[in-house]
Amino acid sequence: MSKPTTHALIHAKLLVTAGAPDEITDKLNKSLKPLVSSGCLAEFALLNTHAPLSFAATPNLNDGMIEQAKLFTLCVYDSDCNEDWVKVETTLDLASMDEEQLREALAGHVTFGEDDKVFVGEVANMQRIVL
Repeated sequence: MSKPTTHALIHAKLLVTAGAPDEITDKLNKSLKPLVSSGCLAEFALLNTHAPLSFAATPNLNDGMIEQAKLFTLCVYDSDCNEDWVKVETTLDLASMDEEQLREALAGHVTFGEDDKVFVGEVANMQRIVL
């Protein structure tokens, strides 16, 4: 029986130029597959390719364009003590908004009851634990 191989999982953010998502995905697949064959990568997954967060940014790469996109965890807590958790990708600063501003920004995307409470946390500010 062969001994299991230890792998390390890393996450990467890629800011790609606007274009057809399928075309970009094909190019990334073609670029990364040789790294799997060479043994540098064991496996890879391209996520959110059909519904990427799109935004306008300055063309200067030193401006931190990739940092404009933020990931938030949102919890809608209703009067029956039910929690509805949502992952939100945006360029808006949800963490600095009050509850009324949050409801307005998320209208049409998240359903709120009149008495529901809304909590938001930026994932970058959360403690990361590796188990």
